[in-house]
Amino acid sequence: MIRRSPLDGVALVDGLRELPFLAQLGVRADRPPASLPTEPNTVAGDATRAALWLGPGEWLVVGPPGREHELQAELLADGATVIDVSANRTTLELRGPRARELLEFGCPIDLDPRVFGPGHCAQTLLARANVLIWFVTDDPEPVYRLLVRPSFAAYVAASPGGPTHVLLDDEVAEHIPGCNMAFRREALHAIGGFDPIFRAAGDDVDLCWRLQNKGYKIGFSPAAVVWHFRRNTVRDYLKQQRGYGKAENREPMRRGGRKAARRRS
Repeated sequence: MIRRSPLDGVALVDGLRELPFLAQLGVRADRPPASLPTEPNTVAGDATRAALWLGPGEWLVVGPPGREHELQAELLADGATVIDVSANRTTLELRGPRARELLEFGCPIDLDPRVFGPGHCAQTLLARANVLIWFVTDDPEPVYRLLVRPSFAAYVAASPGGPTHVLLDDEVAEHIPGCNMAFRREALHAIGGFDPIFRAAGDDVDLCWRLQNKGYKIGFSPAAVVWHFRRNTVRDYLKQQRGYGKAENREPMRRGGRKAARRRS
C-alpha cells in the first residue's frame, strides 16, 4: 500500500516543510526511565530522537520513520507502557530568524525564548487548532516543530491563511472580508461608501459596522468563495499583519471604543 502524507501535493510557504511518518510513541510510566524528561514542558534528546513531556507520567517519544518497533521494545524493557500513535499526528517544521514572530500571531502562549527556549514543548492552540509545539533549536537559526492532527495539517500549514468572516449566527455576519463582499448600491450611498482613511486594511470591517449602525444586516453565504493568494514569505506576511495592526488601532478611536476583531489573514 502506498502511503501518502497529509500534505502531499500541498504548496508550503518558504521556511515550512512537512516531516511525514515520524515514529511517535505514547508513553506512560510511574517511574520514568532516564531517557524521559521529568521537568514539565521540556524535551530530552535532539531532532533525530526526542522525548516530549506531555503531563505527569505521560510523554511522547518521536523518532525516525520506521523505528516504531525498535523504540517500543526499548521503552518496554524500561518498564513503561507504550502505544504506537504514529498515525495520530504529522509534523510541520518551521525555521527562520522570524519563525517565533510568525507563530506568535496565532498562538496564545508566551513563546519568548526566556521562558520557552530550545528544548521546550507545549500543548496549545495555533490558529485555534490543537498542536504540540516543540522548540528544537536556535542554532544556527530558530527551528520549531508543530505536531498536528493529519486532518488539520493543511489548515495549520496555511494559517494564518486567507481573510475570514465573523458570524453572529449561521446567516448573519458581524463583518466579512473585503475580497469577498457585495452590497446594494443604495446601501453604500447611504453610508458614504468606503472610508479613505483606511489605506492598508480595516476598510471592510469599518464598512460593515457602519452599515449595521444604519440598520442594515450583513448576510453570509458559505457558497460564496474567492481564491485569495496568501503571502508566501514570512517577511510579506509580517508586513501585512503590521498593516492590520495599524488599522485595528485606528478603528476603535473612530467607533467610540468598539474594538475591531483580530484579523488572521
